[in-house]
Parts: sequence; structure tokens; C-alpha cells
Amino acid sequence: MGLPRVHVVDVKLKINETLHFTPLFDTHLDSRLCDYDALLKMAEKRRALPNHHAAWFGDTLDLVVPPDLRRFRPSGQPRELAGHDDWLNLTLDYVGDRIEKLGFVNDLFGPGNHEDEFLKRYGLDTTTIMAHRFHAGRGATPGDRLTGSTSRAPG
Repeated sequence: MGLPRVHVVDVKLKINETLHFTPLFDTHLDSRLCDYDALLKMAEKRRALPNHHAAWFGDTLDLVVPPDLRRFRPSGQPRELAGHDDWLNLTLDYVGDRIEKLGFVNDLFGPGNHEDEFLKRYGLDTTTIMAHRFHAGRGATPGDRLTGSTSRAPG
């Protein structure tokens, strides 16, 4: 996987304007344990700030599936996702819809250990799918093969 080492996002600011940035880690948006109501409240406050951007730094998705005997519990999935043969398609839409409802300008999606393990086991890069959906950069993990820099126009 040839991933860029640097992502550049241009944000036009006037003199003395502040760029507000929210880093998000370990949200596990497809887990019943995710406190999505708290995320919505936080997002409302952050969106009120001028020039606000966000980045997702891993474990945005839970992706705990039955072969993971140590972590999998059928009750861990939201009811909307449980019991469907097209579970992964529904999960990607579910998480994407939740991110959209937060209303952030999303600059970057990076993989966590859950996304990385899913990629290794099943060959599907959910981080790239989320980055593509939101026109954001795709971050790398230390194990990824990195290339030179790249830039991405916002939005």
C-alpha cells in the first residue's frame, strides 16, 4: 500500500483568525458501547467554533467479528446491524451516516488496530473507504509502506 507521508490541507484564514481542530480517537462508532449522544453534544460545541476541522485517528470502527473469539459478543453490535448477511455494507453506511450527522469538516482518517486487523484478516481497507466518502486524506500506521508527500484540496 503506497501511502503518502504528509497530507496538506489548505485553510484560508484572515490575520489573527484561529483554526480550531478536533482530533478523534477510539470512537468505535459501530459499537453499542459508543456514547454517540455525548459525541453529538461535543460536536455541536465544536462546530460553533469558527474554522473548525476534525481528524479521525483510528478505531473509528469497532469491526469486531465472530472469528475474534476474545472480543466478539453478539450483543456488542447495534440492533440495526446485528443479524444481517450484508453486515459490513450496513456497518460502513451506519458509521458514515453517524460521522455526517456530527457535521465536521473531516481532513483525515487514520487506521487503528481494529481497522488494521480487519484489513489483514479480510483484505478490506475500511479506513480508505471512510476517507474516500468524506474526501479526506488517508493516514498511515507504522507498518504501512509510505511514499512521498501529497496534498488534498479541502471538501
